[in-house]
Amino acid sequence: MKLIKLKILIIFLFFWGCAGHSTISPKILKKGQTFQSITYSFESVTPVYTYRKGLSNKIDIGFKLGLPYGSGVDFSQLIAKNKKSYYILNWGYSWALNPSYDFTLFKMTPNKRKPGLLSYYGIRGMMISNGISNNESMRLGMLIGSYNSGSYGYEIGFFHDFSSLPLESLFSMQEYNPICNQQNSDGCDYINKPHSINGLPTEFSRLTGFSLRINFPINEKKSKRKKIRNK
Repeated sequence: MKLIKLKILIIFLFFWGCAGHSTISPKILKKGQTFQSITYSFESVTPVYTYRKGLSNKIDIGFKLGLPYGSGVDFSQLIAKNKKSYYILNWGYSWALNPSYDFTLFKMTPNKRKPGLLSYYGIRGMMISNGISNNESMRLGMLIGSYNSGSYGYEIGFFHDFSSLPLESLFSMQEYNPICNQQNSDGCDYINKPHSINGLPTEFSRLTGFSLRINFPINEKKSKRKKIRNK
């Protein structure tokens, strides 16, 4: 019964997400190199196709196509690299029910013991300039993910609008109903901001800040790993 409820929740999230984010290349693209993938996420109604191409050895451009939502364009730039990790700055625009501009700093760390496998995390700023309630939302949050070359990758994150809901009430199962009067003005902004319209999450909704996706590369070879034999 719990498994059935979990599946229903995942399906709900996949079909009612209302913001979009870029799918970057997990490897640094050299000039002329390309990366293609199919991304399944609750941020778009249908799978999103992504095509990226290196403009130089440090900068690449990405285009994504999703119907009816999920299309967009973005740029990624390598800004630093050391022996263990590399840092990528990504900025772009995604067209969705709540279209957004995103600015993300990624730290990506390859696994030396397992070639082709890497983990990453990032900090993302998100601006929805005109959501479905014709208002503006500024969000900030974190994401984590993992990628296995030639196989798949996943990413999960949350980006919060601090003006729409107090952080301490974010994970509460109870409805947030603040008392708004002259003596207590805390939460008045939340009351005046619509969090759903006709059952759809607006730019102020918690769901709009949640990101969950699975990414499948196209025509990418799996990395060969040496098997360790027990003596």
